[in-house]
Amino acid sequence: MPLAHDHLLLSVKGQRLDGKWGSIHTTALHENTVAASVFYNETVAAEICEALGLATEPRTVTAGHRPSVWSSPQSPLRRP
Repeated sequence: MPLAHDHLLLSVKGQRLDGKWGSIHTTALHENTVAASVFYNETVAAEICEALGLATEPRTVTAGHRPSVWSSPQSPLRRP
């Protein structure tokens, strides 16, 4: 089953103060990729859950597992 997802295309080229173009330092960007991804995914999940009257279930982070989502008592959906 496909999951909704986004893609980001980021250029690592930038114009310097002297007007010349060059590559930005990508080590810090690469080192923070996972943290940025987790923050983004949690933000999207929170916004979707709020809009639909759902909630996420806290969990221990395990590779390959997504957070569980269930309905609130006010939602027409029910937790299995």
